[in-house]
Amino acid sequence: MSRRLRLVGIVLPVAGAVILELARYVLESRGYWSPGLMETWHVAMVMLVIGGIVVFALFMFRLIDDSERQIISQNRDLTTANAVAGAIQGQSTVSSIIDGTLDAIVRSAGAVQARIRIFDTPGAADSETSTYTLVATPGLESSEHPSLDVPLTHGAVTVGRLAMWYPDGVDPTERVGSSALSSLTTQVACAIQLAEAVADLNRRKIEGHALYDILLRVSNQDPTTPVLDAVARHAMVRLHADGAAITLNPETASSVRFEAGPEAPTLRPDGTAVMACGTPVDARSSNRGRNGRTKEPAPQHTASKVVSGPAGPLGEITVARVAGSAFSERDCGFLSTLASLVGIALTGAQMRELSRQRAILNERTRIAREMHDSLAQVLGAVHLRLRALGATYASLPQDQVAEEIDSLAEVCAESYRDVRETILGLRDSHQHAERSLEDNLRAYLTKYSSQSGIAATLINEVGHEVSLSPRAEVHLIRVVQEALTNVRKHAHASSVTVSVNGTDTSTSFAIEDDGVGFDPVHTASAQDGYGLFTMRDRAALLGGTVDIDSVLGRGTRIMVTVPERPFAPRAVGSTR
Repeated sequence: MSRRLRLVGIVLPVAGAVILELARYVLESRGYWSPGLMETWHVAMVMLVIGGIVVFALFMFRLIDDSERQIISQNRDLTTANAVAGAIQGQSTVSSIIDGTLDAIVRSAGAVQARIRIFDTPGAADSETSTYTLVATPGLESSEHPSLDVPLTHGAVTVGRLAMWYPDGVDPTERVGSSALSSLTTQVACAIQLAEAVADLNRRKIEGHALYDILLRVSNQDPTTPVLDAVARHAMVRLHADGAAITLNPETASSVRFEAGPEAPTLRPDGTAVMACGTPVDARSSNRGRNGRTKEPAPQHTASKVVSGPAGPLGEITVARVAGSAFSERDCGFLSTLASLVGIALTGAQMRELSRQRAILNERTRIAREMHDSLAQVLGAVHLRLRALGATYASLPQDQVAEEIDSLAEVCAESYRDVRETILGLRDSHQHAERSLEDNLRAYLTKYSSQSGIAATLINEVGHEVSLSPRAEVHLIRVVQEALTNVRKHAHASSVTVSVNGTDTSTSFAIEDDGVGFDPVHTASAQDGYGLFTMRDRAALLGGTVDIDSVLGRGTRIMVTVPERPFAPRAVGSTR
């Protein structure tokens, strides 16, 4: 506009002077110039100059007014754009960006009301929206139709719409120009997209921490109750819900072992189990107490996902909100991931419970066979001999009767020692969690020596305390107990040594006595065949072997090897 003003201000006066001089020249050259014409020409010239000055001044004023209005409009647009830019600068959340934008528009663009609607699904105008509104003058009602309604677009993506209301008779374009409006909406849309991207990254990070915590609990085989409680709490916190619940089918609830405690699941009459936290998620439940007062508000929005396992559905995980917006697709996706983790945790808990039940059954079977092979046979033999003695003692010499009674007493004493040793083995078969494997073995050998009278010694040839998996340690202690029982019963030994050795791939336990020994080929199916079978069976469960080296008159050496490296026990707070 300044170039236009300069051009008009120079060209018009020059053009007027040139035209007047050309007219006078023509009149003089053609002989029309005379004293009378000269007077008339001077008058005409004065009138033309005055008229030209007036027209030129009016034209220049018009140009100056237009230029001034344009400058004012540009300044207003720049002010609005700068106000919006300053309001959203440094803001990291969508709500703070929108609040700053609305405030800047109302103050700088002169709108009486402004509204921004954000689409939950970018580019989908018919999707759910989040609406933010700011009214400049409270109580001033605006019509349903805004003065301006433009999309918030950045590139090819529309994230929402901006609407503004102006008083009647006000042209919106006079308050904010089209180019400024376009720049403003693009800037706001870009800021919203960036804030949503940052929020999405933060949410992924937080969700990742939650999933890591749950997976760590599952991989460590934590008890079922704390795992389910952690999943329910993560679901409630991460999805901004007021309550969360994990409901297990009756079949699932009966196949999983729940630990007692304040957070233990609630067992319903229909057999289902519910692990819940926060507001009750069952919308059908009454939210009024007996006195009519409200106990818990009923949820307005819920989302559920089925918990599945290899054999089918195991239950359901549900979250609920008392107020606010409904759960988004992203929320449902995270809930689906939590449902998968619950399925993994429950499947692992079912397998552990099944393994525990099998172990109990196997131990009961072993005890039954031991009682049959030892105590039952002894009682049966004692019963028959007592019956025979009762029928013939009157005709037998007194010394023979006394000898038979002493023999029966010795048999009963031996059976009593067997029962005591079985009780000792059952009581100490489960290690103390605070003790190492070596400590548990030493404690058992001390009791064994006290009860049997056989000196028992433990020798560690590894160089450090031995630590194996809990499953391996339990089975190995039972194998050592079984071998020591055979030493007491049959070896007639005065001492026995238990040696521990290891390599990078295996750990070995050697039980060696100084007794009479035996022939392994002929004795394996004789009086203690079941004991040897039990040792081999337990070692086979660990992928290990049992080797027996014995010769009559030289003692016996039993070597048990399992394919586990003898790690040093971990200190508290350290990692292996």
